Amino acid sequence: MDADRPTSYVYGIERHTLCLAAMTGDTQSNRFALGTLGITEPSEIHLVDFKSDEGELQSQVYKHHSGIRALASVPQDPLQLVVVNADHSVELVELTADETRQLAPITPMGPEPHSVACHSSNPVAAVASSAVGVWDLAQSTMQCTLPTTNAAAVAWHPNDPRQLATADGASVRTWDTRTRQPLLTIHHAHTKARSLAFNPVVPYMLASGGNMVRIWDMRSPSSALLEIDNHSHWVLGIEFNPSHDQLLLSAGSDGLVNLESVVSASSAQLVAGGALDTDSDTQSCEAVDGLVAQFDDHETSVYAAHWSVADPWIFASLSFDGRLVINTVPREEKYKILL
Repeated sequence: MDADRPTSYVYGIERHTLCLAAMTGDTQSNRFALGTLGITEPSEIHLVDFKSDEGELQSQVYKHHSGIRALASVPQDPLQLVVVNADHSVELVELTADETRQLAPITPMGPEPHSVACHSSNPVAAVASSAVGVWDLAQSTMQCTLPTTNAAAVAWHPNDPRQLATADGASVRTWDTRTRQPLLTIHHAHTKARSLAFNPVVPYMLASGGNMVRIWDMRSPSSALLEIDNHSHWVLGIEFNPSHDQLLLSAGSDGLVNLESVVSASSAQLVAGGALDTDSDTQSCEAVDGLVAQFDDHETSVYAAHWSVADPWIFASLSFDGRLVINTVPREEKYKILL
């Protein structure tokens, strides 16, 4: 680990974990929820709050009736989550005093649901299994089913609640939920596509993770705009920074979390008005494409990495052994972006 790197803050539990969510309904706190698998012990949801001024981690633990394979926070409520359980049930829950309370069951469109995503502005959730079901959380009704083959991940278009993307075998697809038909299919995007993320500022940029990270300009998807090969194994999670979209997190089964600069796939590229020369001396003090930092705080596969909703320079990552780590963007990179 780089001696000049900012301090890491570790929250560790003796539980196996697969899923992490930033609590998007609470924009004032650096708050994250993790769910435990409950293999040999009761299942729990841990709500972890990072106090950046004090450098402290605080947590509250909620009992849950089943092991948790995936979860997503509901942006319209600071205490609601959509949970995919190990018994293959899916439900909308609320965090109460010390346990979860079911608000509504959700019927998955396949036998083994394993991924879920909530839209940022509309109360809809997409649950991926052998097909993708789109659920209206406000009405507790199923809106539609998308005929995917075996979606490993699903991601919502940031501006349009009628469009989403799926990691569907080796392919990446975008869908119109009104017609229930693909808008775009990128064949052979990866050997197996495992993670997806839209750029929240430039939504025609879509990142996918498989054996590497690829970023696609969906206006011209015949080949990837960027290929980033800084993991030695699968890329299990990716996410653009919601405020500074030239920053991209990736989490890998190699135990690493990478912070990438992807200026050429961001709104910074549009402001610059042209391609950036990554070899130019004149841009040595500006952000360019490339690996910003590699974080090796984990000892097992890292399944997720998410940005804080309250502070765009803070992010969390979670590994299988129950270790949640809070990190920050290096000061030098912040200055490149801000100055």
